[in-house]
Amino acid sequence: MNLDDPAAGTYTIYIHGWETDGPDASYTLFTWTVAAVGGDLTVSVPGSATTATSGSVNLHWNGPLPATRYLGTVRYFEARRSGPARASVNVP
Repeated sequence: MNLDDPAAGTYTIYIHGWETDGPDASYTLFTWTVAAVGGDLTVSVPGSATTATSGSVNLHWNGPLPATRYLGTVRYFEARRSGPARASVNVP
């Protein structure tokens, strides 16, 4: 579940387990707050773009701690629309 810019308050999450290992199955809930600006993220992009071709956008984040889960978001823009792209990262 993603809540973009949620209102302040208390939220309740209900889990409906499907094909679990039984009634005593346990779950771990992870939560993140993604800051509008922050961290040590660098982005490299091509110098130009051509319609109907592909290119690469590379993201590099310095300093993630070992054995930690992170969630990042990058907003992209194009002529007709914009939207977030989310990435969940597990650092071994």
